[in-house]
Amino acid sequence: MKKIAVLLIITFLVLPLVSWAGDAPETKPVDPEWQKMNEEIISLFNEKKIPEALEKSQTLLKYLGEKGLTEGEEAAKSMGNLGMLYLSTGNYKMAQPYLLKALELRTKISGGNDPATAMILKNIAWLYAAMSNVYKERATEILEANKMDAAGEGGAAKDQVGKPAGE
Repeated sequence: MKKIAVLLIITFLVLPLVSWAGDAPETKPVDPEWQKMNEEIISLFNEKKIPEALEKSQTLLKYLGEKGLTEGEEAAKSMGNLGMLYLSTGNYKMAQPYLLKALELRTKISGGNDPATAMILKNIAWLYAAMSNVYKERATEILEANKMDAAGEGGAAKDQVGKPAGE
């Protein structure tokens, strides 16, 4: 239940406040086809059509690879946007590498001291905050289960994977 609440908070309260990479200042002209596809992805996200936005994002990354645009502005923005899409679904393991790659590319493009880099860093902070909540919940569950076991309410004490302690 808590995980659902966290996802709802991220999706409806946090993400509208987070800037999409498509909003960052341009450092050079972008590929017009990329621009069109990127706008479609943002539109799909705003319409809450996340699966379609994720699929379109993967198609966009493939397009960038075919065009040799894997190290520039378009790739950095696409990676950041895909990371944010995964973050909005609660899929933190998928979000992290895309956001980190976006940061790596932005740093190469701009030297790492510009508003677009700051925006990616902010988005990575949101990711780690969300991940932190999941780990805190799990830790609390483990501690509560161990309190019950210590009081004789849960049977023999067990470690995190459900095996008797000491095995």
